[in-house]
Amino acid sequence: DYYSGRFDRAVVQYRRTIDLDAYFYPTHWYLGLALAQCGRLDEAADALAEAERLSDRSTAVVAAIGMVHAATNEAERARKVLDELTRLSDIRYVSQVFVAAILIRSGDLDGALERLEQAFDDQCPWLLFSMVDPKLAPLRSHLRFHRLLQRLGLGSAAASRP
Repeated sequence: DYYSGRFDRAVVQYRRTIDLDAYFYPTHWYLGLALAQCGRLDEAADALAEAERLSDRSTAVVAAIGMVHAATNEAERARKVLDELTRLSDIRYVSQVFVAAILIRSGDLDGALERLEQAFDDQCPWLLFSMVDPKLAPLRSHLRFHRLLQRLGLGSAAASRP
């Protein structure tokens, strides 16, 4: 439901899944992402804080927290997350797709596109979701984004989407 844009339904399903296994951090992460898409940013921050605790600070979760900071106009906190992810990228892999989401919410679409191009160079598997990832929706009208989709081999599919 998250990737199909049915965020309210996704929230319900993620909460049910958490009732079954409260220790599986990806469910808390996706719950936070879905809540953010619904504009329920305080709840999103709470879900992501739990995901962060359970994941031992997964870079995907840390980036999602940065995205929420950017969405709540906490520019300095979002910048600190970006700086942390940059430092972490020196010692472990950090998907630039996740970093791009922070930049999108910060209003830096060109910077986000640069990060997605870097993700392409890194052969990041998260790019395969780029056509349906709600976090990347603001880029879908940009020519550079469509060129990237073509480089991914997703150009004809992208052209057929409404």
